[in-house]
Amino acid sequence: AIPLYQLHWPDGRTRLSDIVGTLRELQEAGKIIHFGVTNAIMEDLPALGAKTGIQSAQQHYNLFSRNIENGLLAWAEQEGISVIAHSALARGLLGGKHHFGADFGSSDTRTRSRYFAAQDAEKKQTVLDELNRLAAQYGVSPATLALRWVADEPRVSSVLVGIKTVKQLLADVALLDLRLSKTDRERLSAISAACPGVMTGELAGKSNWRHE
Repeated sequence: AIPLYQLHWPDGRTRLSDIVGTLRELQEAGKIIHFGVTNAIMEDLPALGAKTGIQSAQQHYNLFSRNIENGLLAWAEQEGISVIAHSALARGLLGGKHHFGADFGSSDTRTRSRYFAAQDAEKKQTVLDELNRLAAQYGVSPATLALRWVADEPRVSSVLVGIKTVKQLLADVALLDLRLSKTDRERLSAISAACPGVMTGELAGKSNWRHE
């Protein structure tokens, strides 16, 4: 059986009730154990509550995309639904691998991402500078510190990480031993919150679940 089957992105055509019905059939047949959704928004949540059987919500969450703090985290905690954070490194920007204005090629969706856009670059750079400063202070990579910041949100159940090299693996594993002080986390959070868009979801995009 598949331990956790998650819907990736709504197509805007298929009704949520049909999707959930099919998932329940698969569950009853023993093919999946749990199921969840990805990239939901607050207006979807009443229809995605515990009554549907959904047990996880996979969402954007990083220093540049914190809109789930505006209700979704509280809702998930109330409903007993696990929150899985994805894009914790803002598609590489917080890891120092890519920079504003990077040329990803026309077929790469990062070309259209606000993470890498020149808009608000100065304020985004302020976040990166503080992240780099603290990373040096703790003796870890910026990626490790950025992941630790996400993992330290108590209402986040787990953090998805991407691993392509041994170096990336070691950076990811290092977060398990890293203890970020409350003062440093609060300072990083405050600088992040001052960056336009991070608390409104403008960097994360929107979903389009069909309920009717």
